[in-house]
Amino acid sequence: MGYIKEEIKKLVKGKGKSKASRESNQWFEKSLKDNKEKAVGSIRSRFIPGKMYVFEYTPITKDIQWYDDNPVVLALDPYDGDDIGINITMLPPKFREEFLDEIYNRYESSIKSASKKEDAKKQKGLPTFSYKGAKRYLESFGYDFAIRRYKPSSKKNQAVVAYKDWCKMAICDFDSLQGINKQQLIKLFEDHRRKKNI
Repeated sequence: MGYIKEEIKKLVKGKGKSKASRESNQWFEKSLKDNKEKAVGSIRSRFIPGKMYVFEYTPITKDIQWYDDNPVVLALDPYDGDDIGINITMLPPKFREEFLDEIYNRYESSIKSASKKEDAKKQKGLPTFSYKGAKRYLESFGYDFAIRRYKPSSKKNQAVVAYKDWCKMAICDFDSLQGINKQQLIKLFEDHRRKKNI
């Protein structure tokens, strides 16, 4: 068990996942409004690979059947003018925690170096955290479905979250799916995994 799972365990202890999730949501909202709080910061820049972003999103195309209008995204390298990332809220909760724990452990020395600056906006990214590697890893579990492409012009009110607080974002639930509910999303994942024989 690495840093993320250990911290989640502390956050949940004595209160359960639902209450811990609500508290994490409240922490994010409060931190975003507090200029003295550096763990969450408003930022307009394009994605930097390896950093975690939260933003409001409205797709350009009107014929999209469903989308997440407040995604929590672990950024990958950009492609063709768009920002690419893993929408972690689309991952099943248990897998999300395992995934973030593994990423944190794998990049721990780079994260510790980047975390010398406590200001989320000033922390460096993880240059070797790439689309190719993330896709290969997620595909092996059938969760490559969570890799999403975002038009920078469609993002609003973007915030970046410090590495040490990934644990809080792992249990946040902004309940922001549009045109689909959680059960339908799980079914889409199951169908996707079945087609890939996973």
